[in-house]
Amino acid sequence: MPNSTAFAIVDESSGGGGGGCSGCTVMFVDTSSGTIYDQLTPGNAGTYSSVAFSPDGRRMAVGADGEVLVVNTTNKITLRALSAGSQNFNAVDISPDGTLVAGCSAAWGSGSQLRIWNIDTGGSVMSKTGSTSCYDVEFSPDGTQIAFALGWYGADGATTHIYQVSNGNAVDS
Repeated sequence: MPNSTAFAIVDESSGGGGGGCSGCTVMFVDTSSGTIYDQLTPGNAGTYSSVAFSPDGRRMAVGADGEVLVVNTTNKITLRALSAGSQNFNAVDISPDGTLVAGCSAAWGSGSQLRIWNIDTGGSVMSKTGSTSCYDVEFSPDGTQIAFALGWYGADGATTHIYQVSNGNAVDS
């Protein structure tokens, strides 16, 4: 949380790879005691791989099987499911102004997805593909650029692609 009182962790099914997890949750941990004080299962029960808070702490994004879930952190209600195929979203981030949510997915034998959506409407802002699994996504501190970090194998493996958020143009790799 932005106020440093808590953080969230995800519980992915053992062995990874998504699917088949009957007890997976997103857990909230108190930073002063290390105690799990709340848990939730957003969207359809499944596997969760990543979590990020909005700058104001009122919402969070959760990377899941084939979707990124936007959750209200106060009442723990899933506000929006941003669907994008069946791949597990390894990483999520929310823009510094809280208006965009980004996610990047595993490849699982095919290309990964690099996506940005409007957090309020669910409208697609950017969609890119990579030849290998994406392991991290980060907005720049001013929110004008985004970086997608890809794994070591595939045509663009071991590469971080940087794009301009406003127009989707490549800035660097």
